[in-house]
Amino acid sequence: MTVCWLVVNTPFGSSMQVVAEAVALGSTLDLHRDLLFDTLAKTPLVAPANIGKLASAKRRDYAPQFPACNCARGESAAGGTEP
Repeated sequence: MTVCWLVVNTPFGSSMQVVAEAVALGSTLDLHRDLLFDTLAKTPLVAPANIGKLASAKRRDYAPQFPACNCARGESAAGGTEP
């Protein structure tokens, strides 16, 4: 994994952590699951890049969304390679 890729992905991971906390709170408060996920998807809390991940979680599909082999390619977000 390259340093650049780690830096680029940090905000995505952080934003999904906030969404997970909101889902946990809503579940604890016995909110209807579909209502909870549908409402969160319509808020600025969920970045456009994470809408698909939220939809997968709503279906209880927690499969990885990209292969782990992509992490080891050594490519940066700009398409180059790290030395």
